[in-house]
Amino acid sequence: MPPRGLVAFMLVVCSIVLSAQQKPATANLRIVVIAGEGAANIIQQKTAVAPIVEIRDRNNLPVASASVTFSVSGSGATFGSGSTLTVVTNAAGQATAAGFTPTAAGAVQINVSAAFQGQTAVAAITQTNFATAAQAAAAAGSATSSTAGTAAGTGAGAGGGGIGLGTIGIIGAAVAGGAVVATQTDLLKGDSAFVTIRGEVYATIRFGGECTVPAGGGDGSGQNIPRDCYGPAVSGAVVSTTLDGVTATTDGAGFFDLITTILEKDAECRTYTITISAAGQPTYSIQTRGFATSNSTHRQRFALNPPTPSFMNGGC
Repeated sequence: MPPRGLVAFMLVVCSIVLSAQQKPATANLRIVVIAGEGAANIIQQKTAVAPIVEIRDRNNLPVASASVTFSVSGSGATFGSGSTLTVVTNAAGQATAAGFTPTAAGAVQINVSAAFQGQTAVAAITQTNFATAAQAAAAAGSATSSTAGTAAGTGAGAGGGGIGLGTIGIIGAAVAGGAVVATQTDLLKGDSAFVTIRGEVYATIRFGGECTVPAGGGDGSGQNIPRDCYGPAVSGAVVSTTLDGVTATTDGAGFFDLITTILEKDAECRTYTITISAAGQPTYSIQTRGFATSNSTHRQRFALNPPTPSFMNGGC
């Protein structure tokens, strides 16, 4: 028969082992939503906020090369050709659901699952699709009205599925026609506003005569050339940047407003690329630096053939 001390020691060891087995495992992988939560999408203009997530480990560090699957519940949206999209995270641990397109009005839930070296995590992103910009504007107005009298800082949104005041709503076209309108329903002001890129897209540009760049304007920007020198406006062109997954679509006048997920206070003179794609037109791509503020009314003119401007400098 073993000594009493040894028996007691064995009982303690068994107790520790059982406790360790019963203790729930600590989550080693998690999903952080960077963009897309609470966004408003416009079906008519095919304007949507692409979901962006970042995968982090137990030390809150980004995880590269993780497999991320986005899937849409129901029939409210697609990722181009289907309702499911799998992406591998980049060096910053981020994955973007490119090609996200609204197809039916109403609430849309995007389920997100991540996997890395046997570890998994799940999350959900909720957005709202509107058939037209008018309906989105009405919903935003209803949300603002319903929160009147609410204590400041509560972040309360509208009841009954309205857009909350913490939501970034991107509206793809003016209610009564005209230029594209981009509206922020989060009511951010000053350097807390999101950077907006504004532009006009044309199929061609003519050179010579009055369309020659005046002296001192030969920087390739084309901004000193009269608007009459630009060819027909291109509607339905999709504008994107390497800053994030947000896109914008040009209206009937060729105008677009693209609201990034970058706050003005964080908008340093970084280098990024603007890409414009339109049916029947060559894909346009330009590298640029810097931003205009959200209060700026300046619109950069783009000609797709030949590609003008050839470069931009954004005030940096």
